[in-house]
Amino acid sequence: MTSDKTSKRVFYIDLIRGFCVLIMICDHFMFDCGYMLPSLSSSPFAQALTSAAVYYWYHPVRLITRGVIISTFYLLCGISTSLSRNNLNRVLKLFIVCVGLTIVTYTFDAIFGYQGFVVWFGTLHMLTVAILLTVLIEFIKNEKIKTVIYLSSASIMIILHAIFFDPNRSGIFVGLLGIGYLPFHTGDTVGIMPFVGIVFIGVVVGKLLKRKRLLKPSAPPTPLRPACFVGRYALLTYILHQPLLLIIILLFSLF
Repeated sequence: MTSDKTSKRVFYIDLIRGFCVLIMICDHFMFDCGYMLPSLSSSPFAQALTSAAVYYWYHPVRLITRGVIISTFYLLCGISTSLSRNNLNRVLKLFIVCVGLTIVTYTFDAIFGYQGFVVWFGTLHMLTVAILLTVLIEFIKNEKIKTVIYLSSASIMIILHAIFFDPNRSGIFVGLLGIGYLPFHTGDTVGIMPFVGIVFIGVVVGKLLKRKRLLKPSAPPTPLRPACFVGRYALLTYILHQPLLLIIILLFSLF
């Protein structure tokens, strides 16, 4: 049996988002293996796992596909934002989660001494800013003006990032803006440019698909339900996955 709530969702959006989240979890797991595991254990098993993680982390295929997957995830976040009935409520929930995430990672960093584990402005922080800006833009009544604002802002962000991003530039302002890096190591940093712009494009795409009636709610096929479940509860998955990964890393350190 399929619940009414599930059947009212556009399952392929949940499906693609779910796959993006699962790939992100694998990515974070490899980061933890390469960064944290060596400080916990020097056993042959730990060294082999660390070597595999480092090889994965710097492999050209990962470096290329990472940008595509991240951009797809943010595009879907924009589409979901266009379908949401209460984005202000989403902003408040995300803000609380972001504050909690920063506090928890700061505490973990202070207790265990992993310099650079704190998440000051990561994925959820950036999404909070993007959805908040969307809430403000949506106060405008004219749909054409809103579309122009979304697309022009997105274009400016993408172009400015392409022109001014410098991997050798560091600073708090340029790091948050997305044209450089923060002057210290962090657990996750996602700049405003170009990713807020990608969310904006997703909002426009979502509205267009909705206007063309191409977003038809339907229940997912049974084999795809696990991935759709992850996509539907992406925020909860994001919150829970890192503590679970840390437990796995601690268990691996025993071997």
